[in-house]
Amino acid sequence: MIFRLTTIPLVLALGACSSTAPMTRTATTGYAEPAYAAPSVSGSTLAPTMLAATSSPSPTLARQEKEGQGGLPHPLEVTLMGTSYQESDFEDTNDELEVSRVAVHGTYIMPVESGVWRFRAVVEESSYETKVGGTFDDAFEIGAGATYYQPGPEWSWYATLNLNEGLGDGADFGDGTYFEGGGGVSYNVQDNLRIGLALVGRTQLEEDVEVAPFPIIEWEINDRSRIGFLQSSDPALGYTYELTDQYEWYIAVQRMQRQYRLDEDVLPDAAFVDEETGIRTGFVYRDGDAITVEAFVGAAQRTLLLDRDGEERGETDIETAPFFGITGSFSF
Repeated sequence: MIFRLTTIPLVLALGACSSTAPMTRTATTGYAEPAYAAPSVSGSTLAPTMLAATSSPSPTLARQEKEGQGGLPHPLEVTLMGTSYQESDFEDTNDELEVSRVAVHGTYIMPVESGVWRFRAVVEESSYETKVGGTFDDAFEIGAGATYYQPGPEWSWYATLNLNEGLGDGADFGDGTYFEGGGGVSYNVQDNLRIGLALVGRTQLEEDVEVAPFPIIEWEINDRSRIGFLQSSDPALGYTYELTDQYEWYIAVQRMQRQYRLDEDVLPDAAFVDEETGIRTGFVYRDGDAITVEAFVGAAQRTLLLDRDGEERGETDIETAPFFGITGSFSF
């Protein structure tokens, strides 16, 4: 199977056709499913400076298991999401970039005697449109993974493995394969506080494997508010406030990365990388256990890179851009 794009303007903007020294670099959803049943934060890849594995089980599920409530009333969930980033300027070229994403996620949660299995699949399509160069569209990210979570009265742990495929600009299916995996251990310090540490890593399309630790935090401040690292495929530090039984408000910061294999006929052994750091806030509406709708806004700064033959060959920063989006989840 081959996915093809119309043009390669962003590759050219990054200096893909030359091996000159990279541009100066400054120091990221899409959006995936949330911990705490808070914001759904997309993107299925990991950031180089803050790595996380595919979603560890939601603390909400962990509490249900610990309290002996069993699994979920609806173990299968399908999530549709769309995000639109407004136009923003390239910092070192006279051009503008507009990004949009649509995605569908599927999650199946299967309680077993000693723990919980969580299976997840995602397909995301992204479009990168520039004023001068044209459109780098139909960039796909496809992923599937499994997580096992074992809660306990004091100690809990999880392990996860995810297989992803990042494809863009005529790349053949199978050329953009990379893996994510890892695990973590947490301890219930108090009934309302759980802390721990995870060690996770991912392979890169054109660079070395990245491995890093990140904290596991869940602090229920009171009956309505909680704070912690929302454990999606990209970690996000967030605060959630329950307005009513049906409505929640949240604010979160997150760093994400996406990578796409480029067409071998145009630029062999090359990958286009999108790193994003942003803040977002939104409202979540829940209609019982079956339907969840989220609307959000935010702002994000983006860095685009070209990796080739195991090295970074080009880089450019994009100024901060506002974005908005909507997510709908349906459980069965």
